[in-house]
Amino acid sequence: MQMKRLCTLIYFFCLLALCSHAQDKLSKLEQDSICKHAKKMKEPKRQIIEFPSKPVSDEDKLMALKKALPDSLSNANNPLHWFYTYYFEAPVTDYDPVGDSLTYLNSNPMKFKLNNTFFFDINGDGLMDFIHYPIYYRALYLSHDSYEIFIQNKDGSYTMLQFEGFITKIEFNKNNSFKKLNTYRGACCTNKENYFYTYCFNKSKNSLLIKESNLILTCQFNNQ
Repeated sequence: MQMKRLCTLIYFFCLLALCSHAQDKLSKLEQDSICKHAKKMKEPKRQIIEFPSKPVSDEDKLMALKKALPDSLSNANNPLHWFYTYYFEAPVTDYDPVGDSLTYLNSNPMKFKLNNTFFFDINGDGLMDFIHYPIYYRALYLSHDSYEIFIQNKDGSYTMLQFEGFITKIEFNKNNSFKKLNTYRGACCTNKENYFYTYCFNKSKNSLLIKESNLILTCQFNNQ
């Protein structure tokens, strides 16, 4: 009886392995077809984003950042600890596009982080929110693109929202609040999948919603 069960289990796992192999094979054929026949396109480049930001002193920026990411997050056991490390402890390694090289901005890393933190009313409720958005060094720190928006609540606390990919296009409402955001998240390491996202702000839920997500293989870019 036990031998029969063992044979049944072996058969099941062999069948599972064959199915998995067939799926991988199909996926590879699909990718080859896309690379050969799909339309080529230009890979997006990073750009300076013109946010409708208000002049805010470094002291006030730092105070808001401390409210959004309090010292309690300095505890290494806290799952949000890495946010605290990035904003308050990590040095800055930036990219120099002119020299095509890395540059180390370690003399006053907080100054660079505050310079790339922009304050304006993102959700149109009359309160000052902020976004931290450097061009290069955040992606170098994470090895991929992911950024935060901090929405101020009526009690002075903040809700943190994230979006994937660097911004390729942004639209604002007449009151300069957030309307739509297009982003691009490039492939990392041996991965060949690149994503284009469209985010919209849902004011009733105070959240970012992905309205559209498109997958592009690296081979579809003109320079590949």
